[in-house]
Amino acid sequence: MSSGGGKIGGMSPNLRDKHAAATRRALVRSARTLFAKHGYEATGIDQIAAHAGATRGAVYHHFAGKRELLRATLDELQGALAKRVAIASAGEADPQERTRKALATFLDACVERKTARILLEDAPAVLGWDVWRELDAQHFLGMTEAAIRDLVTAGHLPAVDPEILAHLWMGALTEAALLLVRNPGPDTRARVDAALEVMVGPPASRSGQGAE
Repeated sequence: MSSGGGKIGGMSPNLRDKHAAATRRALVRSARTLFAKHGYEATGIDQIAAHAGATRGAVYHHFAGKRELLRATLDELQGALAKRVAIASAGEADPQERTRKALATFLDACVERKTARILLEDAPAVLGWDVWRELDAQHFLGMTEAAIRDLVTAGHLPAVDPEILAHLWMGALTEAALLLVRNPGPDTRARVDAALEVMVGPPASRSGQGAE
């Protein structure tokens, strides 16, 4: 029985909520670690629960099943990747250099095995590309549109619909990441970087060349 103050079983509602949130975070982080190491198919619910110091029942309290846990893992992974890209590029004042840094950071992260296995292999195969793109847009569409607007304002790109071009950019970057994972090596990366250079546009000063 409660002795007052809303406590049930010796734990206040606020404390219970914090405990539940901490358990959920631990489960997602454990799933991320194990999915990256062993793959989705080879990782079981019991393994994830044990790694997180939780019970099998706790997993099903927070998630309907392993598929939903993978979705939460992908959401966290893409959120962390977006934060990594934002931090890496924040120090660049020039919009072209800022975009180059963002693109390089994104691709560097995607080719890391701990990221690629979940982001580019298991998640699309298990969740489908519709769910994958939905989460990708939640984390990257806004920053991609902002980068395009900055490039247009600085004269590096012509006036375009930033939302449409952002979707095209995101598709191109996904294909670039897949290409690098499937064909690793410095030659492939150099060719990808050269192709993506088209995205940032020419130096603004070029727009005046040939006008003499």
